[in-house]
Order: sequence, then C-alpha cells, then structure tokens
Amino acid sequence: MCPVKLPRPIEYKPVAVRTLLRNMKDFSSLMIDLAFYSLIYNDRELADEVLKLEEYVDTLWTLMSMQASLSVRDADDAEAMVGVLRLATSTDKVSDAAADIAMLVKLGIPPHPAVRASLLSGEEAVSRITVKSSRLADKLLDEVFDELDIALDVIAIRREDKWFLSPGEGFKLEEMDALIVRGPRESIVKLREAAGDEAAPLEERPRVDRVEADVAQALINLKNMSEVMVDLAYLAVITGDRDIAVEVLELEDAMDHDRLEAERLVLQRLKDASPDEVISLMRLILCLEEISDAAAAIASVALFPEVKPHPVLALIVEESDERVIKVTADQKLAGKKLGDLNLDIHGGTILAVKRGKHHYVLPDDEFTLSQGDTLLIKYYEEAAEQLQQLLKAS
Repeated sequence: MCPVKLPRPIEYKPVAVRTLLRNMKDFSSLMIDLAFYSLIYNDRELADEVLKLEEYVDTLWTLMSMQASLSVRDADDAEAMVGVLRLATSTDKVSDAAADIAMLVKLGIPPHPAVRASLLSGEEAVSRITVKSSRLADKLLDEVFDELDIALDVIAIRREDKWFLSPGEGFKLEEMDALIVRGPRESIVKLREAAGDEAAPLEERPRVDRVEADVAQALINLKNMSEVMVDLAYLAVITGDRDIAVEVLELEDAMDHDRLEAERLVLQRLKDASPDEVISLMRLILCLEEISDAAAAIASVALFPEVKPHPVLALIVEESDERVIKVTADQKLAGKKLGDLNLDIHGGTILAVKRGKHHYVLPDDEFTLSQGDTLLIKYYEEAAEQLQQLLKAS
C-alpha cells in the first residue's frame, strides 16, 4: 500500500553488519507502535514519521546487502551469510507492514469511531512534539521534566535525519528536535505548550457508552501478539534458541486463527459502518498478520539446519542484555497471580503464558497460573540470578 518510490542512489558506507542488523531490528519494532498509534489518533505527523523510518530501514537493508556482498569470500562465507540476509529481509518486511498501517492515515481512512473510542479510553496517550521554543533548547530531559513537574516515556527523538531510541534523562534537547512521547495526557499537554508546538490538541477521552469493545480488544490482541512474536523471533535468532523459535511458529498458527475471528467480528458487529471504516480495520488486521509472518520468517533462521550461524550473531548476543527463558509452573506456582511473582522488580517481563495449545500474550497481573503452564519471560542478563531466586521462592 505504500506509495511507489523512485529509487535513489545510496552510497556505500563501511558500517558493521551487526550495527546494521541491530538498527533494523530496533527501528522496525518502533515502527509497529508508532504506526498503530498514528492510526488510532488519526495523527498524520506521526504517520509521516513512520514513513520516514521506513525509508531509513530500506536504506539500512541496502547497505546490509552491500556489506554482505563484500564479506563473502568463499562458499563457507556464502552459507554463513544466508541466515543474516534472511534476517535482514524479514526485518525489512516488518517495517513495510508498519508503513502500510501508517498509509491508512495518509489516505484519510481512519478506523471505525466506536473502535477508536475503546482504544482511546485509557489515561495514557502517545504524541509527537517538536521543540519550537528556545525555552527547552539546551536543556536535559530530566531538567525539563523537573521544571514542568511531569513524567513521560520518551520513546524516541529525531534530530534532522538521525534517530535516538529511548534517550536517557541526560539527553540534551535542541530546537526542532521531534520527540515521540507516551504518558499521561496532562503531561503531554504541558510539554507541548512548553515546546511551543501548536499542533492540534489531544482528543479528550471519549465517552464509551456504546462502543464495540470486543472488536477493539480483538485488534489489541493481534497487535500484542505480533509485537511479542517479533520480540521472541529476534531473541531466538541471536541466542540460537530453537525452542523459542518453535514457540514463535506456534504463535503464528494462533495468529492465523485469531485474524479470521477478528475479521468475522468486524463484519458481524460493524454492519452499519461505512466501507472506508471496514476497509481500514480489515487492512489493519492484514498488516498485523504480515508482521507476524515476518516474525515467523525471522525465527525460522534459527531452525534451518543447513544454515550455519554467522559469527556476527554471536557478537550481537554479547552486545545484547536481553534474554528469554521458559519456565514451567510447578505446584508451588499454581494458583498464584502473575502480579504476586514481582518479576518486574528485576526487569522481568512475561511475554506469554502457554496453557495446552493456547497462548495468553502479555497477560496482566491478575492472570492466575495453573500447574503445567509455560511462561516465556524476557529479562536482562544481569538480573538472571535474582529472577531465578524469585521464581524459586514463589
């Protein structure tokens, strides 16, 4: 759905393969969130940022192909590079699908108002804010937050053509920096006013008297599943964990089923919707499935016996703090709520709980475990020991 772009010449730059892969991974994952929010908020500026990122990821893929070509010296090198190229190509497809979601906004095809109402009913919002006032220029993020008495999650900052992901509180702002922030609406409004950004104000939280909450929940489930699949797929590849790769493929089967159910809900519950509103939702569902398909393709890199792992993947493992483990709930864990485990104290995130053939993706703290459940937990390497102690003590 993305507009056809005339190819532009890209000059070769000697960038390390692991750097290219890491940037492709980080930016394509960011694009999923931004594209979804641009659609829900009908935010054309946020959609523009997604399309700019898509062009950037395309550039990274081209540089990746150039670097791979120069790295191959013999048949063994060629075999080792196959997995890297598959990983890069599948990652590029994730960014393409995210850009397709953003294009719905550019084409003026917003989702059904009832579904938007459900998705907008929370306390938090996401917004793009440009620093147009000298009041914030040359100040650190923590200084700005202290001065305005706000707390926000700064997802990314774009400075001209350069992106900074998850900048720390010591990041110094400059005029015309574009911030992608998430947090309380009141805090976003304060920051926007201080930045001198005169963009349209955030929508007030809508009244949700008669909304199609089940359709909205189905969309949220598909989004969560696709994002978790991408997360697990990368972790499976860089750690060489075949078990996690298999979990991704099982999630892809579940995604196919859930996609059909979501499409049925749209057609059954939104009979009075306009054609454009239905098209928007159906396209969104399709794009989310395309992301899950790309995630499955990424995970499959860890399952091809004929593809030798490239040494660069080992380097990425060394540089990455993230790991994932599978834990089977024993009798001691049975009956406990996930919130009781306190895994977040040490940075542990439960991506999914597998019960029989069903996966519960991003379950909330009230989810109650049963004996035999399998937990997929993402954590930081330095917290591995503390995490194991917490699970044993539970």
